[in-house]
Amino acid sequence: AAAMEAARGRPVILARDPAAPASQLPVLVPPAGATRLEGRFSAWTLLDLAAELFGATEEMALLAAAAGVRADGHAPAPGPRFAALLAATRCADPFLRRPCGFAEAARLLALWNRAQAENRPVAVCLGMSWWKRERVAALFAHRDGQPGFAGSPAAALRLAGARLRQAGEGREVAIAA
Repeated sequence: AAAMEAARGRPVILARDPAAPASQLPVLVPPAGATRLEGRFSAWTLLDLAAELFGATEEMALLAAAAGVRADGHAPAPGPRFAALLAATRCADPFLRRPCGFAEAARLLALWNRAQAENRPVAVCLGMSWWKRERVAALFAHRDGQPGFAGSPAAALRLAGARLRQAGEGREVAIAA
């Protein structure tokens, strides 16, 4: 399978199955040109990287189907097995530190996603006391990182401009009152 992917011009990456015991040694030797990921990754992180899976366990193939990733040359329809997987899923509210239902977890994820979208334009925080910066950075953090900090308006505008040129977003300055 790796040779097929290499022939198609796509990179081949070998990763440990997230469900495999930590003590289990890798089974496959990477073919020429392939890369082996040495760390343990969540299934969703691996699926975000994958165009297609080969040699996936039944559980990974099911998750791949849910993510729209082909497994072993085909995209199986998840059907009732996926419904059973969802029914067996346990979720937790990270703020209240208690179990919650799947619908509540989806609502919290949507809320978090909206917060990230609202925070994304903040490139620089101006006039923040040094002892507040860790909390303020966490408040304005988003998937692309955290805002920078500046001590003067001119420095804030330079930093915001640099981030806008570099990332294509992050053009706002949050000012401490």
